This record gives sequence, structure tokens and C-alpha cells, in this order.
Amino acid sequence: MGTANSYSNPPAERPVGASPAINGFSVVQRRLMGLERLPASDLAQIQALETAAHCHERGVDILVEGDDHGPLYIQVDGWACRYRLIEDGRRQILDFVLPGDWYDLTASEDLPYTASIGMVTPSLAAATPPGFRRRCAEAHPRLLEAIEAMRGEAVRRLEAQVTMLGRLSACEAMLMFVSRTFRRLAAVGLVEDNGAPFPLTQETLGDHLGLSTVHVNRTLKVLKEEWGVRVADGRLTIADPAAVHTAVSDTDPGAHRLPS
Repeated sequence: MGTANSYSNPPAERPVGASPAINGFSVVQRRLMGLERLPASDLAQIQALETAAHCHERGVDILVEGDDHGPLYIQVDGWACRYRLIEDGRRQILDFVLPGDWYDLTASEDLPYTASIGMVTPSLAAATPPGFRRRCAEAHPRLLEAIEAMRGEAVRRLEAQVTMLGRLSACEAMLMFVSRTFRRLAAVGLVEDNGAPFPLTQETLGDHLGLSTVHVNRTLKVLKEEWGVRVADGRLTIADPAAVHTAVSDTDPGAHRLPS
């Protein structure tokens, strides 16, 4: 990722189109409504936050490890990742930020950021204003509950990451990851005809799953042959999503909590 921090630098100028509204609701609204029943005033608050979104180029870091804690961010469109670098430059991707997600929810408000957030694709992201959590507690408690539920999901994904890296084979880990990502995208209406956007390179997948690019390539071939999982041209296609999700539930204790 790049080293620019968009919290203190002007955003990139190249425009990025936001994900289309479905049934009148944006992807950010759909993400939160999947966690909590929100009144019209909360939906209006979300819409107001989205209108303040800025464009950021691929590779730009919007949050940098070690920086003082700042606002929460909302991913209006595009993909990002939460990652850490070790001294020799190798990268460990901890989690991916998908359209509709809020971040950095797992960071402590009293401590510097413990990881960076970098844009995987050109993206639209909005920062919450100062005092946002306090105002939500006073005027938008359900919205705050939805954000806290999203935080819980982020923690569970980190727990799944530990399981993937520590105990699963490469094929098991990859299958769990694509299943979880597919269901996250389906929950906000971004799956169509068993396919969804998936702008991750084999190198990026390796940085998340602790695999070499050669191993990622070999693993994806196995998933295509045995499970009908295809990653190509920026899309993820699963021939039988239900079969994949059922198989993953044997190794993923949290699979039953994921959106259907």
C-alpha cells in the first residue's frame, strides 16, 4: 500500500461511482439494516454521511498504523483492507473492508491505530464528524447498536483468520474465505447470478491467507475443479453456493451466524 494518509491529505480527484441503490436503499444503509431495524431518522443520518464521501485512489492508506486515533470511516464504494507490515516489508492482511462497512471498529479510541487501512480499489469513503458516537447515543441509539454489531462481526472475522492460518489446509482456508466474502456481499445485494465483484489479486489473497502466489494459484484450481468456485476477471462465481456454505460450516464455528 502507499504511505499517504487521506486523513491529512486531499483525496484523489479521479471519480468513483457509488454502488447503485436497491429498493431505494444505498449499500451502506442495507449493511446496517441487516443488523438492526433502523427508523427513518437514522437512514437520513446515514445518507447525510454518505454525501460527504471522498474519492481515494487504489493503494492509498486512509489510516496508518501508529497514527493517533481519528474518526470512524464508512466505505461507500470499493474495497479496502486492514493490514500490518513487518520490518522486512512483508504484509499480513487482517481483514477486508467491503462496500457498506465501517472502520476502524476494532481500534481503541484511546490508543494509536494498530493497523493500516489501504484501498484495494479506487474507492469512496466518508469520515464521521467529531462527536459522532456521542450524538448517536443521544439521538440515534439503534444506529449505534448496528455499528457495535458490525464491530462484533469484525472481531469474529479476526478469530476466523486465526483459525484459517493456524489449523486449516490451504484449500479449507480459501474455501472458508470465499464463502464468507460471498455471503457478506450477498447481504448488501452485490451478488447476482451466483457471481459477485472480487477485485483481489492472487498476491493479495496470499497476503491474507499466508500463502505464496504459486500456492494460491494451485489452490484456486482445486476449488474450481472440486467446488465450482471460479475467480477470474475481477469476479467470484460459485456454482452451488449452498453446498460451499454447508461444507464450510464443518470447519467454521461462526458460519451459522453469517447472513443467508
